[in-house]
Amino acid sequence: MKGSKSILLWLVGLCLWIVLLSLGQREQPLIKGDKYHIEFINRPLNSFISKEEMAKELEILRLSSETSGLKEINIQLLEVSLDNHPSIKKSEVYSDLDGTLNIEIWQHQPLARLMTAKRSDYLISNGELMPLSSHFSEQVPLVTGPLAFHQKKEIAAFWQVLATKDELKNIFSGLHCMADSNWVLYPVKGDYRVELGKAKNIEAKLENLKNFFKFSGKMKDIHKLESINLEFNNQVICRKKQI
Repeated sequence: MKGSKSILLWLVGLCLWIVLLSLGQREQPLIKGDKYHIEFINRPLNSFISKEEMAKELEILRLSSETSGLKEINIQLLEVSLDNHPSIKKSEVYSDLDGTLNIEIWQHQPLARLMTAKRSDYLISNGELMPLSSHFSEQVPLVTGPLAFHQKKEIAAFWQVLATKDELKNIFSGLHCMADSNWVLYPVKGDYRVELGKAKNIEAKLENLKNFFKFSGKMKDIHKLESINLEFNNQVICRKKQI
């Protein structure tokens, strides 16, 4: 439902684009829109949007422009319209000498997927949300809990910091944001948990965790642990499973 609203807002933006096009056509570079080439630069094989979807929207724009008495497409305003698509990070539009409209698209790279009982969205680098796609499902860490959507900027910053830790970045598959604002990490393998506490001093806590794994036999006995607590400064508190 949320994704549908985002796409609907983008379509409304396209209509606004047509109005702006008619007002600004004398001030911006114009090209004919009979031929076009669409290229996904950073996600050619796992795109969140399809070339068919983009081509369909371009055809709508072309027909709408003709209906408005325009025979050409405004490049800069087209870029603005594309950049407002929820899955697109940026776009570049230019024309060849033969009049072909070239559209290059860079898509957002999700950091995680936020999920509650009522909604689910991708989280991107600026702490904003991106709707799920019907074309491709990205395998990213899952973030749950009652505060998942309320702490989205802090969560985005956390996964970005974690991505810089080569020893840790591929270990965890989930984060739970508890009602008391404490965070709990869950690993890809194993049934232990890492209790981070509040979303403060994350860099130091991850450094403590990295050192703990390094000096504890490279995690060979990690299966014996129930939890690893990093809540307190310069402390790593482990709790063994009850046998």
